[in-house]
Amino acid sequence: MLTTLRRILHEVDSAPDLFHLLQTVVKSVRTVINAGYCNIFLYDEEQQKYVLSATDGLDERAINYIRIPSGKGLVSIIAERAEPINIEDALSHPQFYSEVLQGEVLYHGFLGAPIIHRKQTLGVIAVQQREKSRFDAEDEAFLVTLCAQLAGTIAQAKTSGHFTALLRGQTTKKVENITLKGIPCVNGIAIGQATVIYPQADLDAVPDQSIEDIDQELTIFEQALTTCRKEIYNLRQRLAQSLPAKELALFDAYLSMLEDNSLGNEIRVAIKTGISAQSALRDVITTHEQYFEVMDDAYLQERGADIRSLGQRLLACLQEQQRTARIYPANTILVGEEISAADLAEVPDGRLAGIISGRGSINSHVAILARALSVPAVLGVEGLPIAELDKQELIVDGNLGQVFVAASTELRQEYLTQQSQEQQLKANLLHLRDLPAETLDGHRISLRVNIGLTINRGSSLRLNAEGVGLFRSEVAFLGRDRFPTEEEQRVIYRQLLTAFAPRPVIMRTLDIGGDKALTYFGIEEDNPALGWRGIRVTLDHPEVFLVQIRAMLRASEGLNNLHIMFPMVSMCSEIDEAKILITRAFNELREEGLDIQFPAIGAMIEVPAAVYQTRQLAKRVDFLSVGSNDLIQYLLAVDRNNAYVAHMYQSLHPAVLHALNYIVQETKAAGKWISICGEMASDQLAVPLLAAMGFDCLSTHSANLLQVKSHIRNIRIDQAKEALAAVLTMDSAKEIADYIQQQFYM
Repeated sequence: MLTTLRRILHEVDSAPDLFHLLQTVVKSVRTVINAGYCNIFLYDEEQQKYVLSATDGLDERAINYIRIPSGKGLVSIIAERAEPINIEDALSHPQFYSEVLQGEVLYHGFLGAPIIHRKQTLGVIAVQQREKSRFDAEDEAFLVTLCAQLAGTIAQAKTSGHFTALLRGQTTKKVENITLKGIPCVNGIAIGQATVIYPQADLDAVPDQSIEDIDQELTIFEQALTTCRKEIYNLRQRLAQSLPAKELALFDAYLSMLEDNSLGNEIRVAIKTGISAQSALRDVITTHEQYFEVMDDAYLQERGADIRSLGQRLLACLQEQQRTARIYPANTILVGEEISAADLAEVPDGRLAGIISGRGSINSHVAILARALSVPAVLGVEGLPIAELDKQELIVDGNLGQVFVAASTELRQEYLTQQSQEQQLKANLLHLRDLPAETLDGHRISLRVNIGLTINRGSSLRLNAEGVGLFRSEVAFLGRDRFPTEEEQRVIYRQLLTAFAPRPVIMRTLDIGGDKALTYFGIEEDNPALGWRGIRVTLDHPEVFLVQIRAMLRASEGLNNLHIMFPMVSMCSEIDEAKILITRAFNELREEGLDIQFPAIGAMIEVPAAVYQTRQLAKRVDFLSVGSNDLIQYLLAVDRNNAYVAHMYQSLHPAVLHALNYIVQETKAAGKWISICGEMASDQLAVPLLAAMGFDCLSTHSANLLQVKSHIRNIRIDQAKEALAAVLTMDSAKEIADYIQQQFYM
């Protein structure tokens, strides 16, 4: 079954459009199950009918002709119950729907399964056989498994508009005037030209893409081929003394496959048909890989993996050639299945206008970076038609989570007007720059900024931030091929401390692990989110920790505005151990003649274990800071980067609010100061509740600073406390959000 599924899915991946994809499926399923016919019905929400969209066995005139109304027929039962039906005689079933083309033979045995994507039924696959008999249990299991595999692909087609086009009898692949929907992650409107970023060395992610200049594409391919050959040859030479001849033969095989009369020539031939080098490479490698995969011999099946490995290496070389030649227009809309920090850094200053990503959620790292850059972003766009967007003008609506492709003149003008109005609103907030973050009844809250990208510093100072609530010190460790020296770190830290002096700067010690990795310090774990990260790593490597602490302390000389904070604390002993190391570094530097003061020490509350030790932790430090992003993630057991569960990541979840309220109460009982950083600190629905709980400081991105100040200056603390008491009795995040919206923003 697994081999058959894999073969069908490979064929599906190479289908040029949804129509041919579905036809591929019905033909394969009919053959595998040995059925009289196989049909796929897609659900038309507008007409509330199940439309026959592909068939093998029925007259093709039935496609788009047979439309079963919702609530009628076996297909409706399968869809509504969200479970398969396997019966020996469909004709005798009271729900059988008999609309067929004249002359078609009626069959008896019936098996159908729903195509479901995230609770939504997209359609049904059904097979029938002539005689009265049930299909085998194995056939049923096969169909259910296939439906589960196909659901995501069909959902993507629905998002991109191909699904609806097929229901209307259009099989064209071209995307025009399509509205793509995703998650609104950063407010604002962006209008610009798309620059598509493709995943690195991922053959499966390479889209169909045509080209105009074949000679240029061949030149790029030859350069990549030469680079790839050199890399493999150098690897072979380096390992020649340590590997036996049998193992070295693999490198020889790779070099042989790249010769002109082998894969290299096949790829050239494909390019000459007018497709991109990446598409040609994908097609050639996939064809060879499939040839080996269907073989019964395990050794020969493994050769398919070798072909793929070589293809990925060549793809990486090809992408590097094309990356260096990439041009970013004045208003770049960065588009990709997944956008990384490195992708954002590639765009020249002042040219990034918007971000669209197939993956990510409102609290994913790319969303956090986008907010730091104040760039409108729509993430989690399923079915993002990447290959069809490159160089097209796009409108990004970060307020509603929509992307418009090839918009009409009227729609474009409407968004230009809206963009102008938003810019005016931001300008109107500038009068708050020198005013305190103080409620209408005189309750003062400190507003500080989060800094992780050096570009933030200037804007933060212009907006008169009261200090830095979180400096992500990993910025000094990124983009290198080794750990930074003490002096290299000191220079970076000194610049930041000097810029904000005498205002306080809270520097978080190195926080790597989990989804934050250094290329020169690999951490391989089965479950990195619950693994070796934050203070756990640095305490295990005091040689790294002490160098960083010495750099921070040296940078603070004469300024005395340094605060040091530990990430991912889960037990009191970690603070005790870290403080011993800081004291040691401090004493050593004093002995060396440096005139420095001992810094304020803090800890982050990010894991549930720390929540219930808040008072004990507070007694050991000068301040605490809640890292809301990770705390919510761990409390709710929701990976904020996982599109399947991202909707369950809720900052106003009752458990989150109760935990935060408890943390503040325990901190105050210990007589200590407390702040909150992370995305929740700038959430307009959360701000009144955080103020009511008693947080001394909210630390947010500079782009949100004046907006948060505006929220604070428009509420009364007594009203906020009444609202807090009310929401702590509520059962759902939605109920709480609706209540806060009504109380403060209507």
